[in-house]
Amino acid sequence: MGKLIKEWVKGILTEDIEKKVVVYAGRFQPFHKGHYLTYSHLVKQFGKDNVYIGTSNKTDNIKSPFKFKEKKMIMMKIQIIQYGIIIL
Repeated sequence: MGKLIKEWVKGILTEDIEKKVVVYAGRFQPFHKGHYLTYSHLVKQFGKDNVYIGTSNKTDNIKSPFKFKEKKMIMMKIQIIQYGIIIL
């Protein structure tokens, strides 16, 4: 690696960066008003760019019928959350 790149990487690694990222994880079967209130509280506290919703793609017919794609669609369709929905 060139000297300039080494110095640039060293600068990045030694910077004091304080960014908090919040992952609100759950089954969300389905995502409802209580989940939304928690999400809204986290967004107010940490900012919308720092809050992510994490959920799995695991399903079973009784307790967890919705796949990740379906849960994401529900959240987006009711215009609660547009971004920051991640699969865990």
